[in-house]
Amino acid sequence: MMEEIKSSLHIDLAAYRQPADVCTIQGNYGARPISIDLNKGTDDYDLTGLTLRLYVKKPDGCIVYMPLTPDDPVKGHIRIQPTAQMLAAAGAAQCEIEICEGDKRLTTIPFKLHIKPSLRDDDAIESSNEFSALQNALNKVGDLDGLPDRLEGMEGRIDALEEEGQDLPVATDEEVGEMLDEIYGGDDAPWPRVLRG
Repeated sequence: MMEEIKSSLHIDLAAYRQPADVCTIQGNYGARPISIDLNKGTDDYDLTGLTLRLYVKKPDGCIVYMPLTPDDPVKGHIRIQPTAQMLAAAGAAQCEIEICEGDKRLTTIPFKLHIKPSLRDDDAIESSNEFSALQNALNKVGDLDGLPDRLEGMEGRIDALEEEGQDLPVATDEEVGEMLDEIYGGDDAPWPRVLRG
């Protein structure tokens, strides 16, 4: 089994100094994870219940935007496994971690991911944008194709039900109270007296 070569990074969210740079090699996806500890001063930054995303601006200007899951949310530990697309272009990539809760958003000071060029180019992939965080959100929304037709069909069914409902007799509060009295027995009924007449 191949052993991973892990890089470690500590980011203090309360400080405005540049975190250390991280180095990797073009095409080395799946074997060089980045372990990140998020802190607030000397305290761990608790990520419980928060939404995390990684935003990467690659050296060629393409963007990677992907969701992150913390390894240990209480201690603020995150593990980033760079994707093939993230490492497609050699050079210095700018990275930041976005932390969200409702309408609140916090990002880390950007850090650099230096992607050293590989000598092999026979299996190099073409660099492009990767928006897996956006794609995941769209997948949750579901299939939007044909949505207007489906809504129009529902609207037609609602109209038909409303028309059918107009033909039904309407009972007064007093009539409803009398029916309930017959079913449940007079003054011991569990509904307000206003319905009992």
